[in-house]
Amino acid sequence: MTTLGFRGLQYSRVFQRACSSITGSELRAVVLDDPEAAGKALRASLNADQQALFHRAFTAPGGSTHQLNDASASSKAVPGRAALFTVAVASCVPFIGFGFLDNFIMIIAGEQIEASVGVRFALSTMAAAGLGNIVSDIAGLGFADVIEAQARKLSWCREPPLSNIQKSMYSTRACKVGGSVVGITVGGLLGLLPLLWIPNPSASPVAVQPVVEE
Repeated sequence: MTTLGFRGLQYSRVFQRACSSITGSELRAVVLDDPEAAGKALRASLNADQQALFHRAFTAPGGSTHQLNDASASSKAVPGRAALFTVAVASCVPFIGFGFLDNFIMIIAGEQIEASVGVRFALSTMAAAGLGNIVSDIAGLGFADVIEAQARKLSWCREPPLSNIQKSMYSTRACKVGGSVVGITVGGLLGLLPLLWIPNPSASPVAVQPVVEE
């Protein structure tokens, strides 16, 4: 409640009693997204006594009123560097898992397909890699939610509380996309680890037949 400019717990409780049908999280979301519409809707739904409580909740000791425009201004402010960095990190970490899982399973599955089905049906290496990618995509559908849920358990991997206006800003979207690009790149490189122990036929020495001149 302090993020909305209320004068401490006393006034937040008064406001919650006046709007007991709305939970604190719902109220916060409504006020941050559209403060002016929220104020009009709330005042229209309150009786005279509740409107008095509503007025007290936004009134300072000196008599000046805390307008909902304060919340509107904060919801439209450009996020700071710390918030943008947190947005980038929150987008980066899950994509590290996605990139790692995608490449790791594709390489393992592609190798097995090439060694079994590929030999029998004379499939090319690219065809085996394509089939391995299909297996990887299917696995990604099952593990995507798990990876994201595990990443969100990290306290430093959670997006900061931003309004819808702030989330739609160019700086926020750029940081989110940039974090995703970095994450998928790092994860994809880590997913190449199976290449360290999978033998490479092209790297084996080839016996050169001596040329016999007639």
